[in-house]
Amino acid sequence: MEDIISRLMQNIDKCLLAKLERNCEECKHHDEYTLRKDILIAEFPIAFKLLGEVDLRHVPSASDVLSSLLIMYEELRLDAVWNPEVSKEYAKQLNNFLELSCDITFDNMLKVERPFYESQEVFDCCMEKLHRRLTPENFKRYPATIDVYCKLIRNIKDYSIAVNPQQTLPASLLLIDDYMTVHKTKGLKSCAAILQSMASNGFHNGNYYEVVYTSLKSSLQVQYVDVNKLSHICLMELIRLLPAQEKTVKSGDLFVMTLEQLYQESNLLRKANNFRFSKKLIEINGVNCVNRKKAFCTIVCDNLDTCSNVDVAQMLLMSILECFEEWIKHCWCVWNVRLPSDQHLLSLLLKVMYINIHDEQLSKKLQEILETLICISTKEDQQQILGSLEARRQLTSQEFLRRLEATRNEARAFAHRP
Repeated sequence: MEDIISRLMQNIDKCLLAKLERNCEECKHHDEYTLRKDILIAEFPIAFKLLGEVDLRHVPSASDVLSSLLIMYEELRLDAVWNPEVSKEYAKQLNNFLELSCDITFDNMLKVERPFYESQEVFDCCMEKLHRRLTPENFKRYPATIDVYCKLIRNIKDYSIAVNPQQTLPASLLLIDDYMTVHKTKGLKSCAAILQSMASNGFHNGNYYEVVYTSLKSSLQVQYVDVNKLSHICLMELIRLLPAQEKTVKSGDLFVMTLEQLYQESNLLRKANNFRFSKKLIEINGVNCVNRKKAFCTIVCDNLDTCSNVDVAQMLLMSILECFEEWIKHCWCVWNVRLPSDQHLLSLLLKVMYINIHDEQLSKKLQEILETLICISTKEDQQQILGSLEARRQLTSQEFLRRLEATRNEARAFAHRP
């Protein structure tokens, strides 16, 4: 039996795409792709025959064999240049055999357990074997292994396992740190899936989260919208898992960094993403964002000004307003319209409401923010603002005047409260 198992494992290894002589991006077609097709067609029938001679339910090393079979199955299913057309048929044969002989399928192998194996052991074996290839020196010479790793990680939240970040994340971080956008995207998607599946105390033993944080923070510099968005998802999941003190430190650090990016950013989609990310960071960091009031309000003013263009407003304005609302919720105690920048902000809000008055959602949101800002002002400031609003009656937009009157009435009612 041991001899058959040994030969089976060797043949499975032969059926996998071999290490490339050059990194995957150095040319479109590698010689190993053609060789692999020929080797697979020759070796798979032998591996399948050997598998038929083994009863996996009574093999002491069942988890080791099952993990190798799972890796081969996932690689055979890839739509890839190195796979011949027959590879999907081979994968089907493997799945049918496993279902008939062991009452499991590859799709549910890690989701359910049988008396002869544990899902955790199979998964751990898979990670060990994949990471043996996906090293800093060699991972770009194993494109099939990268894709198998990403496929296994994609559904990790559905597996009957406990997730160990040191065991699962290294390949994701290698991909995130690579200069190729396709690798960064795969790495970030895998990282997000892993972090989303982790329990809240997943990083309490040790500070491996620092390694993860460093990689994710560096990915924020990449000027691709999809990478930008995925980085934000991963960072929010990481912050969720951090100890309380680290959560505050990291969210504050990211808030400062995101404000700096908003200063420099010109792409409207990335700007909108950054405002949405800032909103979440303000929600976490709360009143600690007060010490960034001047920088934050300057950024809001600059971007409100660009929303004088209706097309720009459609892409950007709602994300600005929602972020600003979150800031007001936590930092209202430092609002002071006596500062010129605050007066400028009120004027811009009115201007943008006037220009976008026919967008019901935007104009309503602007009206609510204006009412809130007036109501949290001092009595003296409220009178000054109300007097300024009175002077705008000569404007011709009836809808704007209606909203202005509603804002004025709300402010007056609040001002007369004892």
